[in-house]
Formats: sequence, structure tokens, C-alpha cells
Amino acid sequence: MKVGLISGHGNGDCGACGYGYEEANETIRIVKALDAKLEACGIETVVYPYGRNAFKDCNRGLGLQVDFSGCDYVLEVHLNSETGDDNIGGTEIYVTPREATTGTENLILEYMEELGYRNRGVKTENFLVINKVKNLGVSSALLETCFLDDVDDMELYERKFDETINAIARGICVGFGVGYTEEDTDDS
Repeated sequence: MKVGLISGHGNGDCGACGYGYEEANETIRIVKALDAKLEACGIETVVYPYGRNAFKDCNRGLGLQVDFSGCDYVLEVHLNSETGDDNIGGTEIYVTPREATTGTENLILEYMEELGYRNRGVKTENFLVINKVKNLGVSSALLETCFLDDVDDMELYERKFDETINAIARGICVGFGVGYTEEDTDDS
């Protein structure tokens, strides 16, 4: 099994900002942790370079700068933004309308919901990067982990960061029938 990981924004685009966080920094933090977790579960990973911005690469006609064609699944990671309302904003996942199934995405959301995130569901949208990946014949999704500008979401995110990574990895593993382990991947 091979999974591609893309951290949203970056390369001069900070993405959403709130409560001292920048989306580009947090997506890298999530992808690095998810990369280690998936590899600990025996999944080969391909990570889009942290110094690049996949959306800008595709939007400028450069295309994806990583060959994801050999992947079974590609996950683009983001954090959502909306005026915080002191309620947990939640998590949601987007797939292209061409995606045949959403079992893996529903599992990710279910496992995150168990941690306290509000499950906003799987939605369809032709977002540029996941659409380019889908053009390669590879299943892809864009995860909006939580709302970066919602204090409740960010408190939950920080308090349960490792559990959040585990929930995402578990969803991918179970969704693709790969053995999942919750062993700590931290070397400290």
C-alpha cells in the first residue's frame, strides 16, 4: 500500500490564520506526524515537498511536482476557516464527484468524531489538486482537519493532536484493509 500526502498551502501562502496559528505550518505538522504514523503501520508514503504549494503548482500550469500515479490513495491536508462561534466547528472531507466510494473518508470522520470533533460529513467538490490526482486514476481526498479560527476546535486539536493523527491513520488503514497499530511513533 502506498499513500501520498500533501500539506496544503505554503511557499508564501500561509492559508488561514487564527489564534496564533498559520494553516501552512499546521498542515506540515500534521503531514509529518501522519507520515511517521503510516510508515509505522507498514504503509509506504510519498510526501509532496514542504517547500512547494501543490495548488500553486497546478494553477500555474506546472502540474503536480510529485508522481502520485503509483499511490493507492492521496490525502491533501488543510485546516478550515470561518468566523469562530465558540462551538466546535468540526471536520469534513472533500472528494471529487468521480470518486466511486467514500468509505475511507467516512471512517476518518467517524474516528475523529469519537475524539470530539463535529462530523461535518463527506462532500464533493472538484478542488484543483485532488482533481489532478484523480486524473491519474488515484483515489484522493482533501481533509479539513478542523477550524483554525475556532478556539474550541484548536483547543481540541492541541489537546488531542496525537489522537487526531491516529484517527486519520486508522481511517486510512481500516479503509484499505491494512493492519493498524497505535504504538507510539515518537522516538523520545
